[in-house]
Amino acid sequence: MPSCTRAIFLFVDPIRGWRRVKSYEHRTRIEWTEQIRHLLLVDYPNARKVKLVCDNLHTHHIASLYQGFPVSEADQLARYLEIHHPPRNGSWLNIIEIEAYLINNVLSVGFGAFAVALRQQIPY
Repeated sequence: MPSCTRAIFLFVDPIRGWRRVKSYEHRTRIEWTEQIRHLLLVDYPNARKVKLVCDNLHTHHIASLYQGFPVSEADQLARYLEIHHPPRNGSWLNIIEIEAYLINNVLSVGFGAFAVALRQQIPY
């Protein structure tokens, strides 16, 4: 029986009204670095600096870029990335928690094309 557990990468920019969701079977540094590269090169290709607020998982650090890419590419990506971690008792990630709640409700209730698109990215 396949596992129902997935690693969900959810990127949200509330100012732009933008979100991107990607699902993987596992959560490793490699998946995280792939998503960071996509964020920097595809989602924000013209940004001078991307300020990323993410949880305190051991994979969510600049050092992970050096495990996922050659040094020259990791250096270039790291130059454009500024990572902020919330304090242990902080609520900086409330936006992500709200987004995850909404996505869960959309998938369980279904809201047309949006729900179909999310189901393609997040298999149950």
